[in-house]
Amino acid sequence: MQVRDYNRSNWFKNRRCLFRLLINALLLISLALSLLSLLQQLFTDSLTGSYFYPLTLSLLVIQYFVHRIHLSWGGAVAFLTMGAGSISLALVSDDIALAYLSGALLPVLLRFVLAQKWVLLFIPIWLSLLLFIHSYRVQEELISELYTHLITLSYSLLVYGSVAVLFNRIYSLVFYKECKENSDLTSEFIDNYQIHQHFDWLKNKNPDGVVRVYGVYIKNILDSVGKSSESSIEFKESVTQFNQLLREVCPAGASIGRLDNGVYVLMSERRFWDAFERGLRQLKKEATDLSPIVVSTDTPNDSTDLDSALHNLDTVFVRATKEKTDFARFNLKDRDHLNGQTDIQSYEVSQAFANHEIQMFFQPKVDIKDNNRLVGAEALVRWIHPEKGLLTPKDFVDLLESSPYRLTFINSVVEQSAHFCETMKQSGLPISVSFNLSANDLQDLRVTYELSQVQEKYGFSAGELQIELSEQETDVSLDNLKRSLDAVKELGYSIALDDFGTGMSSLAYFQNLPADTIKLDRAFIKDIHLNPSSEHLTKMVVYLSKAEGLTVVAEGVENASEADRLLKLGVDQVQGFLFGKPMPATEFLQYYGLELIEDDV
Repeated sequence: MQVRDYNRSNWFKNRRCLFRLLINALLLISLALSLLSLLQQLFTDSLTGSYFYPLTLSLLVIQYFVHRIHLSWGGAVAFLTMGAGSISLALVSDDIALAYLSGALLPVLLRFVLAQKWVLLFIPIWLSLLLFIHSYRVQEELISELYTHLITLSYSLLVYGSVAVLFNRIYSLVFYKECKENSDLTSEFIDNYQIHQHFDWLKNKNPDGVVRVYGVYIKNILDSVGKSSESSIEFKESVTQFNQLLREVCPAGASIGRLDNGVYVLMSERRFWDAFERGLRQLKKEATDLSPIVVSTDTPNDSTDLDSALHNLDTVFVRATKEKTDFARFNLKDRDHLNGQTDIQSYEVSQAFANHEIQMFFQPKVDIKDNNRLVGAEALVRWIHPEKGLLTPKDFVDLLESSPYRLTFINSVVEQSAHFCETMKQSGLPISVSFNLSANDLQDLRVTYELSQVQEKYGFSAGELQIELSEQETDVSLDNLKRSLDAVKELGYSIALDDFGTGMSSLAYFQNLPADTIKLDRAFIKDIHLNPSSEHLTKMVVYLSKAEGLTVVAEGVENASEADRLLKLGVDQVQGFLFGKPMPATEFLQYYGLELIEDDV
C-alpha cells in the first residue's frame, strides 16, 4: 500500500504557510536594512544605533516560534512589533513619510487577527495617530501638520488601502483552499477501509509485526458527529487549523485516518515511534484551544487485530477523561477493566437503537415514614442484547458515551422516563420518576433543548421528573454547573445529588448546587445497623438536609434491619431490592397491580 505524504511543499496551502512566508520576507528585508545600517556606521565611524536591529531580532523570535503559537497570536505579535517600529520613527524622525512607509504592511499582519472591515477601519485611525505623534514632536498644531502633509497622507491612504485589499484577496483564496480541503473534517484523511489496509501493510512489512496505534480525540468534534453543519465559523476554522497542524507534526509520509465517530487514527512501526511521540506532544502544545486527548496501544502486545486495538483506544480515552490527563497509553488497569467487561463492538450500538434493545428499567422508591408507600421510581438503563442477554450500564455505557450515538442515548433515556411517568399517572398512581445525567450532559445545549421539548410534550408539574446528578461526575466548574441546573429547574425538573458522600467535595456540592434531594450512596447503607461510623455520617447528612429543606433518599437497602435504622435516623425515602428490583415498565405496573393504559401522548 502506498503511503501518502501530507507534508508536501506548498507555500500557499494554508494561512499558516502564508504567514510564515510573510514573516520570512520581512525578516530578509530587515536583515538587509540592518546590514546596510551597520556598514554605514562602520564607514562613517558613527556609533548611532539602527532602528532595524530590534525589528530584526523580534522577527527572528516570531519566525522561531511560528510553528508553536496560534496563528492569531503570531499575527498580533508581528503587528505589535512592526507598529512599535513605526511609532518609534514618528517620535525620532523628521520625515513622517518614513513612519508611514514603515507601517505599510500592518494591514497585512492585522488581517490574520481581524476581519477585513476592521482592517480598513484601522487604516485612517493609524495614520492619524502617527500624524498626531509627529505633530507633538515638532511642536506644531495638528491642523497645520495635516495641511502640510496632506499629499503624503493621501498617498499613504492609497498605499495602505491597496495593500489591504490586494492581500485580503490572497488571504481569502488561501482560506478558501484550506476550507475546501477540510470542510467535511475528513478530506485528505484515509477512511475506515484504508485504515485497515494500512494496518495490515505495516504489520506484514516488519519482522516483529509490532504496530503502535494512536487515537486523537477532540470532544467538540466527537459531539458534532451526526449533526448537520451547525458548527460556528470559528469552530470550523479551529478544526481546519487542527487538521493541517496534525499533518505538519506527523513524520513525513505518515497516513492519517479518521473514523466515522470523529476519532483520528495514526499508526506507526517501531522505528518511527519517537518521531510520532514528539509530533503528538507538539500537537498538544499548539492545539490547546481544542484540548485533544492522545491515547495509544500496541499490537500484538495489547490486542490481536486493529478492531480490538481501536476498542482499546476507546477504553484508554474513557480512563484519560476521568483522570483528566491528555496523553495516555493502554496499561494493566485498562486490561483489567476490559477483562471485567462484556465484549461489545461499536457496530452493535446502531443495531441496538434500531431494534429498541436499549430500554429503561424502573426501581421503586418508597416513603418509609408512610408505611412504605410508593412515591417514585428511578429509571435505570439496560441493554437487552440478542446474544449476550441482559447487560447493565457498566458493560456498555462507556462505549455509548464515546460513540456518535451519545445524544440519541440521552434523548432515549429522557423520553422513556417521561413516558413511564405519564403512564403511571394515567394508570391512577402518579409518582415522580428520576433519571441519570452527567454534569457534561447538562452543559450541552442540545440536551437542555431535549429536556424542554419533553416538558412541552407532556406538561408535567414541577418535580414530577427528576434529574439525578452523580457527585463523581461533577468535574466541571461549579459555577457553570449551577447555571445549568438553574436552567433545567426553570423547565420544571427537580435535582437530586446521587452517590452523595462518595467523593471529596460533597459539602461543596451541597452548599453550591440547587438540589432538592440528597441520595445517600449504598456504601453508607450496607449493614448500617452494624456500623456506627456509617450511622453517624448518615445522621449528619440527614440533619444538614433537613435544615435546608431537602429530601433524603437512601439507595441499596436490602434488608429490614437497614430500613428500620434509616427510619429512626430520619431518612425520607428508600430504594433497594428489599422493596423491588429494577423492572421493565410492564412488570412494574403488574407488581403494583396496575394496568398499562396506552394513550396518544
